[in-house]
Amino acid sequence: MQYALAARVHAEDLGIMRHFLAASTLVLAGCVAQPRLQPSTDLADLLGSWEFSGSEACASNPQVISFSPDGSLMHITWPQGGEAGEGDLRDRFTYRIGRQTGNAVRLDLVDETRMDALGNPVAWDLVRLDQDSFCWRRSDWGPASCTRAIVRCPG
Repeated sequence: MQYALAARVHAEDLGIMRHFLAASTLVLAGCVAQPRLQPSTDLADLLGSWEFSGSEACASNPQVISFSPDGSLMHITWPQGGEAGEGDLRDRFTYRIGRQTGNAVRLDLVDETRMDALGNPVAWDLVRLDQDSFCWRRSDWGPASCTRAIVRCPG
């Protein structure tokens, strides 16, 4: 009797395990079948040309925002180059896209040379002001600090 009860419990445990494994397989298959990361709606609408407010750069040297095919990187290019501070002139900046919180997204500039007080490369928050403007905030600046607004080029 004791062996019969143990065998029955064991058979029920195996049945539960089979259901668990089948469900796990379906969940994992769903994860594998997911499309690659795409820019979120909040980021995808950043595609296009931008300038610092009041700079009139849209006509000659706009900042052009695009994304990598897998949505993990954001690129900003300038036809005539843009400055990353301290005379670092580049024609392309690439940022790794991090977490989004409220109206801001954390971006890490690839090959960042500026360091915070602890000696770590600074991270940047792209802060959406509205549909047609944003500003940059360094990770070591206060929450109310931001660069001059960057506005969408007309057209």
